[in-house]
Amino acid sequence: MPTAINSNYSPYAGKTKTDDKKEDEKGIIERSNEATETKTERGTRIVKKGQDLDKNAFFKILAAELANQDPTNAKDGTEYVSQLAQFSSLEQMANLNSMMKLTGASSFIGKVVLLRRFDEQGNQYAGIVRNVIKNGDEVKLSIEYEPGKVGEFLMEDVLNITDDINENSKYNNDLLNAVSLIGKNVLMDDGKEKLSGVVKGVVRNGLGVSIKVTITKDGKEQDIYVPFEYVTNVQEDGDFGDIENPDEKPSEGGEENKPEVEEKK
Repeated sequence: MPTAINSNYSPYAGKTKTDDKKEDEKGIIERSNEATETKTERGTRIVKKGQDLDKNAFFKILAAELANQDPTNAKDGTEYVSQLAQFSSLEQMANLNSMMKLTGASSFIGKVVLLRRFDEQGNQYAGIVRNVIKNGDEVKLSIEYEPGKVGEFLMEDVLNITDDINENSKYNNDLLNAVSLIGKNVLMDDGKEKLSGVVKGVVRNGLGVSIKVTITKDGKEQDIYVPFEYVTNVQEDGDFGDIENPDEKPSEGGEENKPEVEEKK
């Protein structure tokens, strides 16, 4: 006859039977909940990855070790003193490392950083560090990656830092200059090809200032975004004509412009 399993069965009750080989669903859930608790039955804090082991947890472990040691083969007291000294030294080093990490992160505030993270469209995150957040051993940076939009990123995600005040001033000046181009025709050169179009808007992010330009390509109008630095010429209206292809120079003078040369007899 099969044995009925009590719904209150707990795998940590200490009572086992050879026939009780299966656990009901409730027992499995209870054990899962116990595994995710922050403290053991004796009150010892469960430390997860990325968290600190404090002195209280260490002393509880030490007390449990003393209470459960073999009285016929007890450890020497100096061994525990040595363990305490090692723990104290490691704790000081961990605290020092944590403070240095926090100090280093604080020096990023107000600077432009480039991250190794990308958004859903594949654009790389970059922006100005506004705040530093410390949670245990984890240090996060609060970064304004778009005007009015702030996100939290790990300090380890930082790839590049712009700490030049002049660079930040240039960043702001580029924004003002780009705004003044709205509605005007611009000629752009990225080193590979030259394009011209009308500026429709300006976009600013941590990577710099870009302009939204409406160009005509293959008989169709389309909007593109180009860095402000690519602009080489600006005019109120009209097109740039031969300026777009300066390498195609006209022949120097026609037959009618050739100078008359008097033949010597």
